[in-house]
Amino acid sequence: GGSAHPNPKDFYNDVSNWDILSAALRTHSQKAPQTRWICAALSAFGDRSTVAHLDTCDLLIACYQQHAREDNVLQRVVHAMGALAKCNKENNTKLTRLKACEVVEQLLADYTEGNVIIFGILPAISGLAKDSPDNQIRFHESPSLCRNVAKVLYNELESKLISQYGCSAVTSLVTACQKNQLKLSNVCTYVADIINAHKNDIEVLTEAFRMTSALSHDNITNRNKLGANDACYHVPVTLQNHFSNLIFNPLFDLKHSMLYWAVRAIGDLAANNPNNQSKLGAHGACECLLRILHREVNDGDAELEKHLFAVTFWAIGNMVNLAKGPEMMVDERHQSSKSLAGVGNFIPLPTKKHVKNSAKFMNGNVAEATVQATMRFIDEGSIVLWACRAITNLCKSYKLKVNFQQKGVNELLEVVFSRHANNTELLEWATMAKDTIQSQSSKAPLI
Repeated sequence: GGSAHPNPKDFYNDVSNWDILSAALRTHSQKAPQTRWICAALSAFGDRSTVAHLDTCDLLIACYQQHAREDNVLQRVVHAMGALAKCNKENNTKLTRLKACEVVEQLLADYTEGNVIIFGILPAISGLAKDSPDNQIRFHESPSLCRNVAKVLYNELESKLISQYGCSAVTSLVTACQKNQLKLSNVCTYVADIINAHKNDIEVLTEAFRMTSALSHDNITNRNKLGANDACYHVPVTLQNHFSNLIFNPLFDLKHSMLYWAVRAIGDLAANNPNNQSKLGAHGACECLLRILHREVNDGDAELEKHLFAVTFWAIGNMVNLAKGPEMMVDERHQSSKSLAGVGNFIPLPTKKHVKNSAKFMNGNVAEATVQATMRFIDEGSIVLWACRAITNLCKSYKLKVNFQQKGVNELLEVVFSRHANNTELLEWATMAKDTIQSQSSKAPLI
């Protein structure tokens, strides 16, 4: 009947509470039930704090050794290792030095389907690899770990927790690590299956979209694989199906915002890839991005809204076909040609008209929405920079250029130059936007 803690963040970051849990684990580490539940509590704390508690790292390794033959205990122990590794770099370094990476590698190598220990192994990999280039390479050099993660995720993709934890593990392994992006490239062939299998589960979808973004970011090979295996259908269609529930609710934080990560996935899939741009456009991605631009900012989550608008402008800039390449014609069904330009022979299926994303943006009043949203966030450099880039790309279309001029883009850019006179990178994009708008092309290349 007690009241909730007035500030949960302070509660989970209170070192005295960590000391209590650590002391309890030291006292009861010989007892399996107590060890399980204390480790579960430590995982909850690790997921919600940034505390370094190195003594607890030592205790978790000791518990692993003490309960080496009790899989239901080990599940909780290694899950707690991952939570501590993820919440603080010092914890990660300490656990790595204590051979935690080798522990989870061996546990995964010995795993047989149906064993509950997998619900600890995958979060442990996610935590140890997150923001740790050294551990990413350590896992890359393992002869089996990446292959086994991909195998478990594929074989048991209908499991909610394995899909959720497995996607998180892949994301941590591949983020800013091209070697692991390539080593886990085959995951791209069944991302769409994961999304489809869990199309009503926000938690799994959030992790699946994060993984899609991480696999495809700055990686054309993975972008092509994802596009060839229906990711460009399932990401925007699934987002549309949840849009009404997402767009009017507060965003919790970036880690748990399905809306944010879906937009990131769209932007990464579209980047420098005309085929994916067309597929995404054919299945509602442009309309999703436009709905966000027309979104009213909610009181209480202004910082999260800033991140959302910045990434939305970035994704819009990526959705316009700038690169010259084979036209991708989209079939009446969602399946597009499985063979992309540069990957085998391009064989178009029976087609409708070519998908023109610039026309979709034009019809969705992107010019007015962009000018208004940019003015709303005029002092936020990151948002204004990506807005100027989006304007530059969109105004390659003559009709959109005219529309932007009618909606006040020239006046907007004057304000940008005045407010951000010391931001060199932003000014470069603003200058490109101005030059594109003032260029005298006589024909619309994109509409």
